[in-house]
Amino acid sequence: MSLLNDIYQTHLQTLLGKTTRIEEIDIDDDFITFALPVDQPLDLQLGVKLTIYGINEGKLYCSIFNHELEKQLADLPRFDALKQHIFTEASHDQT
Repeated sequence: MSLLNDIYQTHLQTLLGKTTRIEEIDIDDDFITFALPVDQPLDLQLGVKLTIYGINEGKLYCSIFNHELEKQLADLPRFDALKQHIFTEASHDQT
């Protein structure tokens, strides 16, 4: 898995919930596509928007616009707190 996939995996995990298993991530210029096992409950945050475009072999195949993922993450209060924590830790490491 590439670094970019790891980053988007983390962003999707933040949006969809820590316990959500995210599989088959594919990233292009406009979309992130991924699969979610149908046997797991989804604990979606209020206002999460994604497209489910298929069900096959026990998986929901979903997509989300890259810019929409960033916007939805920015709207999450806990993501703002996480960003603040990361930047604080990074600034302490540099001093």
